[in-house]
Amino acid sequence: MPFNLSTGELLVFLLVAVVIFGGRLPGVARRVGSTISDFKRGMRDEVRRMENDLINAPAPPPNNWTPPNLADEAATDPPEPCEEDDAEGK
Repeated sequence: MPFNLSTGELLVFLLVAVVIFGGRLPGVARRVGSTISDFKRGMRDEVRRMENDLINAPAPPPNNWTPPNLADEAATDPPEPCEEDDAEGK
């Protein structure tokens, strides 16, 4: 049973629903079913819209950036001395 309800609990629930809603119970059940169907249809439409957006999205621009090769720079350019290094040497 859904929600771990026993048969007796389910019958009590249905009896209370009949007492509260009386003759309107079929209409209430119909509206609840319609609401659930509308919700499912809306979710399905939203998923389709998102899929179409992904399929029709423009391609991102190519990534032409390459990281600098630090090993080449270190071999060609000696580090410049800092002011602190100059003060210690004097």
